[in-house]
Amino acid sequence: ASGRDALSLDEVADLVIHERGIGYAEVEILIDALEERGIAVGAPPPGDPKENLGPVLAAARALSTDLGRPPTTEEIAQKSGLDEAEVKRALEYGRTLSR
Repeated sequence: ASGRDALSLDEVADLVIHERGIGYAEVEILIDALEERGIAVGAPPPGDPKENLGPVLAAARALSTDLGRPPTTEEIAQKSGLDEAEVKRALEYGRTLSR
């Protein structure tokens, strides 16, 4: 697995319809299988990961200092006022910047 917990419908289409030439009935089966494994398929969650990266990193740093350990995604979300999906997207965005 890719380690991701969400795919956009465009990504699904690129992966299976265009590259593999399968039909929409098969796509529905694929989407059901992905969702059964906890991978959300659909529109990306709200929020701009570029704009959210600063508050996410600030919250993570503060929590690391306070807790003496790396914070969880849930803790960062609570401290930053964002939802967990927004935190994950911002962290993924930050990882792409550091490559």
